[in-house]
Amino acid sequence: MTYGAEAKARETMRTLGCALTARTATLEARSAAMSSANEVLGAAALVFAMAASRAGWLGEMVDGTTLLAFAVAFFLAYRPMRELADARLAIARAQVAFDELCSVLDAPRAVEDAAVGETTSAAPRSWPLAALEARSLRLAHGACEPVCLRVEPGEIAVVMGPTGVGKTTLLRTLLGLERAESGDVLFDGKPLGDAPAGPRARPFAWVPQDAPLLADTLTANVALAASDADACAALDPLGAAHLAHSLEDARLGAGGRVVSGGERQWIALARAIATRLPVLLLDEPTTGLDPEAERRVLDAVARLRGRRTVLLVTHRRAPLAIADVVVRLEPAPAGGRAA
Repeated sequence: MTYGAEAKARETMRTLGCALTARTATLEARSAAMSSANEVLGAAALVFAMAASRAGWLGEMVDGTTLLAFAVAFFLAYRPMRELADARLAIARAQVAFDELCSVLDAPRAVEDAAVGETTSAAPRSWPLAALEARSLRLAHGACEPVCLRVEPGEIAVVMGPTGVGKTTLLRTLLGLERAESGDVLFDGKPLGDAPAGPRARPFAWVPQDAPLLADTLTANVALAASDADACAALDPLGAAHLAHSLEDARLGAGGRVVSGGERQWIALARAIATRLPVLLLDEPTTGLDPEAERRVLDAVARLRGRRTVLLVTHRRAPLAIADVVVRLEPAPAGGRAA
């Protein structure tokens, strides 16, 4: 079994690329044939007109001057006609690309390992629910002092601090998207060191501030990094069965049903849970939500206590109500070296 997001993206691009290559080659061959035919027909028409004039088939009124004027007009009209033919071929190529894209997007979402072939190199790692530590972690960006924290398995930690202090940078460093200047990140007592980003090397599922939404069904969105079965099961710990019932098989996002900010957060949380990774990193999950939507999202996060370790970054006070651990990032002293 492979991680869905990587496998699905690679397989979709491979299938689409092969289909477009084949169809484009066919169209290019037709384009070359039509262009050659146009050249031959144009030359044949001019030769025929000259031969007919010399043979007197066009009457005595057609002399050399008239024939020359005809040749000039012919060549002036030939180029726009050729460009029109090229434009028609360009439209045909675009239509083929559009049709192939739609056929790939509308195809069944299941991706078998055999179909993926060598695009994934290893099976997903089975991570335990374990303690997460940061020891004197000096961030590459931001303005905070070195970060020290310890979150026990299944606890909810809320990270707070002023704007620009480095809250999001902390999450990006844990994910391996940025490298710390110094310090260590440990999971289950083992340092992650320079491990690359990704679920095979790091035990984190990330929910960014503006979680992306596919123009597709709820199941397809939640199953971006999991199987359809895991996607359906991911809604249960959130108490979000009503979401599946209300959205059903509707197409969400662009060209489909409009999704509210609260619903988007439910979907992003369910997607993170479906990965089965033990640590969820939530970056401002309640930003832009009204108080009622914020309460419902926080209640859903609270239900994860004991099942997942949660690191929730926020500048709001409401998440403090569900926190087991509060980590406050403090700005470095004035004149000190920014972290």
